[in-house]
Amino acid sequence: MNTIICQKKNILLGLVILLYFSVQSQPIVTPELENRLYRNLHEYSEKVASENIYIQTSKDIYETDEDLWFKAYVLDSRSHAPSGENNTLFLQLLNEKDRRIVFEAKYELIAGFSSGHLFVPDTLTEGDYLLAAYTASSVLSKTENISALKRIKLKKHIIPKIAMESEFDRQYYRKEDPIKVTLQLSDRNGKILPDALARVLLLRDEKIIDRMRTRSNEEGEISIGFSSKYTGPRLKLKIDVSGENGEEEFELKIPYKDDRQIQFGLFPEGGNTVAGLSNKIAFKALGTDGQPVKVKGILYEEGIAKDSLNSVHNGMGAFNYVPEADKEYYVKIYDPPIDSLFILPKATKKGIVMTVNRRTEKRIQFRISKTENTKASKVHVRAQLRGISYWMGSGTFSENQSFFSIPLDKLPQGITEVTLFNDAFLPIAERLIYVNQEQKLYVENIGFSQDTIREKKKIRLKFRVTDQDNRPVKAHLGLSVYDHLFKDPSEQKNIFTHYYLSSELKGKIHDPAYYFIEKNQNRWEHLDLLLLTQGWRSYYWREDSLREAVQDNQKVVYENQKGQVFAEGKKELRKLAQKGEIHLLFTGHIISIPTDANGVFTLPEYALNVSKGHHFFLKPDQNENALIKIPDRFELINKWASDKKFAYPERFLESDQEKESRFLQKLSLTNTNLLDEIVVKAHNHSRNKYKGQVYEGNVSDYLCAEYNILNCVNHGPGFVKPVDGQFYKLNGGRLVQYKAKFSTDNPEIHNFKFIKGYHLSKKFYQPDYDTGGDGFPDYRNTLIWEPDLITNDEGIAEISFFTSSNKSVYLGRVEGVDGNGQLGAADFRFVVHY
Repeated sequence: MNTIICQKKNILLGLVILLYFSVQSQPIVTPELENRLYRNLHEYSEKVASENIYIQTSKDIYETDEDLWFKAYVLDSRSHAPSGENNTLFLQLLNEKDRRIVFEAKYELIAGFSSGHLFVPDTLTEGDYLLAAYTASSVLSKTENISALKRIKLKKHIIPKIAMESEFDRQYYRKEDPIKVTLQLSDRNGKILPDALARVLLLRDEKIIDRMRTRSNEEGEISIGFSSKYTGPRLKLKIDVSGENGEEEFELKIPYKDDRQIQFGLFPEGGNTVAGLSNKIAFKALGTDGQPVKVKGILYEEGIAKDSLNSVHNGMGAFNYVPEADKEYYVKIYDPPIDSLFILPKATKKGIVMTVNRRTEKRIQFRISKTENTKASKVHVRAQLRGISYWMGSGTFSENQSFFSIPLDKLPQGITEVTLFNDAFLPIAERLIYVNQEQKLYVENIGFSQDTIREKKKIRLKFRVTDQDNRPVKAHLGLSVYDHLFKDPSEQKNIFTHYYLSSELKGKIHDPAYYFIEKNQNRWEHLDLLLLTQGWRSYYWREDSLREAVQDNQKVVYENQKGQVFAEGKKELRKLAQKGEIHLLFTGHIISIPTDANGVFTLPEYALNVSKGHHFFLKPDQNENALIKIPDRFELINKWASDKKFAYPERFLESDQEKESRFLQKLSLTNTNLLDEIVVKAHNHSRNKYKGQVYEGNVSDYLCAEYNILNCVNHGPGFVKPVDGQFYKLNGGRLVQYKAKFSTDNPEIHNFKFIKGYHLSKKFYQPDYDTGGDGFPDYRNTLIWEPDLITNDEGIAEISFFTSSNKSVYLGRVEGVDGNGQLGAADFRFVVHY
């Protein structure tokens, strides 16, 4: 037995790898070993995107005409500790279907956190949208995918005027099956709707291929059918229902499965198969729709059945076999019946195989096997996580089987890549493992009583946060409590899935939240299958991937924004060959900054903060023909993102989740207050409250291009400046009379440059019924949104809030991180009764 001691570095932890190699002398960590296995990887990982962003929102589903509240966690990509590298967060809201940007703004970023809101206007259509966040350190030219995303659903009304339940006549349709679906229509109070008109479109890839019109019978039922000649993948029904209660539009995806066509992948553990040695092969089966398929099959050797195989989770499974040289091995799937044969990689006649042999809470033992005809040689081992080498060592073995163990006590949670190198430092086997699942923040909701909770009553929450050793932790948490109707049961993303899976592995991940739900007893075994079937080549932090990624990898936008002053000639813009000044015009004051001999200047860091909620102007001190050129950072981001893929978890709704969602939805249709009419009245009541107030204008005032709102927080300037004496609406609907401080006819306005400051912040509204109520109903669907809930030295954070008038089931979600990069989350629920 030989002990290899890693030299201490600022990131290497000085830990020990035990290598059971058949050598007499103790190997040492040589400078060459250190350079090859530590320095290169470390240098590469420093040059990729250094910040990783996760977005938490107050809920999953929003109605139009309300505020969307968010919190951005900007963490160091490698340590997951809060990053203080940048001060600006770039936020966009995009329509997921066509990637059209409907909102963009800059938000202040403080010590790795940013929070705020944006208004969702009723001009937006219903559907799926993506909230995307960027910083100067997360947008690099060689980045492949965009993962700093949060999907939200927009609806005009969370409780539709017409409710529809659907039931297809089979679970899946195949090519020869006609399509039949029964609809049950009712109003929002559960009353059936007879004689309602339904206009039905059958679409494939958004193209209409058939249509029909029909009406509901006396029981409110509608039967819809389409010929089998249309049956195939990517079909959906678009149903427009109208009746005396109003009109609603619905979409139904038609479940289709072609059992005769599946994607079936075979993945040798360690990357290769070697004749005469035991090899572990993982597999994954996907349907034509990309969803997992349960399979049963048989392993054949030269046409003779050798073993059976079954998938155990999401179409994944594994089997072991000992191949012989020059023999063909293949898998035949018989359930579902598939005509194709899936050939295994041809086994090499000599070589080395590395496999996980045994796993305990404290260590993972690996077995290295070699064939008789493979000479004894020196090998090197490295274990790295997110581009940081935690262990490395060397040894020589002559026996056909050897072992080494990796202690886990100091390794953080996450995906670790273990690589076996030959004497020339070329990788000969690689394996991804998931380690230290228990190293996280434990968030406990203590002292919360589930006794009968009534409307407009105070609720007190007390959270205790500890680490895996039950020691109190100071953590930065985000808390939301909202009506369950605004929960999307198909949403799979949370702080764990984002940082530990989605941003670490390339490719689609089905149902990632499953692996972090404690009641799923086999989740870690199934997670190991996921890592085997994704393959070590999909690991974002793999050295070869990093080496390629850092070549000419440049920042797309910069935190410190630079611009340049040009002189406008008759034919072209030319640089000003002299030093000068740029005047920054803020509300109430002006400052000047210098330009260099080429007219280049740098905006001060405080400019965006000082102008929060407004624009400021740049004006050169040169003649009126001097122009300012300064890149629009959103335009640069949009150009960069145009060819990038969105890396978002696959939607996967388990049957129990689906049943619970339907039950709660049906329950709420008969027990939730009718909100839309009341909200409209309230808005109308307040519109003229401030009519006649004078708004003192300033140089940065503008009218938005969309709605002619004065200094609109959601849109940039339009082509029209506000006019002295005219009436305009402010954000929120207040009507004011504009009083200009300068003449908009001044010709110098034409060489001004508009720069929008940080988005205006406001506090989440909370009523205080301790001081007495106003007697009016309270229809808040989000009871509390607190993005900056920070625990004290004892790991305790307390908060209180009031329930609304809505009697419903409420869901609570708290997520967060500590200063060392440990993540935590907890969920809870309660019911507000009559």
